[in-house]
Amino acid sequence: MFYHAPRTTGFAMLFLGALMPLEDAAATTFARSVVAYDPGQMVTAGDPSAALGRPGSVAGSGSQFASIISPFNPHYEDDQIVQFGEGGSITLRLSHFAITTSGTPEIGIFTNTGISDTSWPAGIAGSDLELPGATFGIDSALLEVSADGFNWIDLGIIRLDQPSSAFTNATSPYQSDPAGLTPANFGMPHHNELSDYSGKDWNTIQGLLGNSGGGTWIDLDPAGLDRVGWIRLSLEDDGNANTQLNFELDAVSVASSTVGGSIIPEPSVFTLICTLIGLLAIRHR
Repeated sequence: MFYHAPRTTGFAMLFLGALMPLEDAAATTFARSVVAYDPGQMVTAGDPSAALGRPGSVAGSGSQFASIISPFNPHYEDDQIVQFGEGGSITLRLSHFAITTSGTPEIGIFTNTGISDTSWPAGIAGSDLELPGATFGIDSALLEVSADGFNWIDLGIIRLDQPSSAFTNATSPYQSDPAGLTPANFGMPHHNELSDYSGKDWNTIQGLLGNSGGGTWIDLDPAGLDRVGWIRLSLEDDGNANTQLNFELDAVSVASSTVGGSIIPEPSVFTLICTLIGLLAIRHR
């Protein structure tokens, strides 16, 4: 038996095509929208949209202190990072699915982790980066991932201790003018540990990162999902009134080699599509 679609269905498919984003191999592979944000136990809520898209290349842009993002100089601006406290969380929808690929970390999480400069402005890390004051901005958070935005897999508490780097060939970690510099790849995983930077100077750290933009990279194999399109980071309330834990997020990316083949539609588009097809089906009957 052959089914002949009514002409109205053809119009519906044209309408659907207009609604759906075109596949673009060069599309960004970062978080695309904020699903939910709870600042938790904080005095002032931040702007969750700061976590969308790629990390900015310059900290303090437009000010006299503007300088490139480097392991010694992370973002601190409210429009570049979003913060939440105990009991808080942020849920993001990615631009593309991250396809689980054995042996390859698929998700990069970029925070405002930084390495203290023991010889400013030369850019030299301390000999033991686990000592107090040797780094700043290192946080831990509960990480959950989802393939559909409804069912979540708990990947446990993740320590995010890897700094970011916006360029691969800067002469200084505080270079003010990025003109002519080669942008780093925020979709390129690396396998460095924090201790790898101990005692290293700026040029050596750049060499360790190579073309990667840094960040903490997450292997999705333990999730048992074939793909991930949503990510949630949260902080539990530790019940201690004397502590004020917080978390700062700059961006989330998908490794370029694991980007899925289709853009994730907005839930509202799904609803509109289903409603339209339903109405057309009724009309056809």
